[in-house]
Amino acid sequence: MKLIIQIINFILAVLILTSCLIIWNHITSVKPEIIITRETIKEVPAKLSYQTFEVTAYTAGIESTGKTPNDKMFGITASGEMALERITLACPFSMEFGTKIYIPAFDSVFTCQDRGSAITEGKLDVYMEDVDRANMFGRQQLMALILP
Repeated sequence: MKLIIQIINFILAVLILTSCLIIWNHITSVKPEIIITRETIKEVPAKLSYQTFEVTAYTAGIESTGKTPNDKMFGITASGEMALERITLACPFSMEFGTKIYIPAFDSVFTCQDRGSAITEGKLDVYMEDVDRANMFGRQQLMALILP
C-alpha cells in the first residue's frame, strides 16, 4: 500500500512539475500576470521576477526541530506562530518574518514564519505535517516569487 502511495505521489509530482514548466513559460513574458491561488488574487508587475531556490521540507518533529510533542514549544515557529502546512516557510535571515512568497509548485502563497540553521541565502524550507511526505519531497530547485 505504501508503495502505491509513493508511486501516486511521484506521478503527481511529475504532473505538477510539468504544469509549472508550462506556467513558467507563460509567466516570463514582460506584461503583468495575474496569479490565482487559494489565498489571493494578485497582479504581479512585470518588474518582479521569479527566482530559483533550493527548497526542502521539514516537520515539527524531533527529526527536524529537536522537539517532541511533549515540548511546550512543539509546532511553534521562530516568529511565535503555530506552524501550518501550505502557509509556514522557513527563510534565511535576509527575509523578514511576514514576507510572502508564492511557490507555483505548491500553488500557494507561503509566509516566512520560521528560521533554520541550514536555511541560508537561496534556500527555503516548507513546513509539512507528515514526516514521510517531507522526506519524499527531498531537495528540489523550485521557482518562487517574493511578493511586495
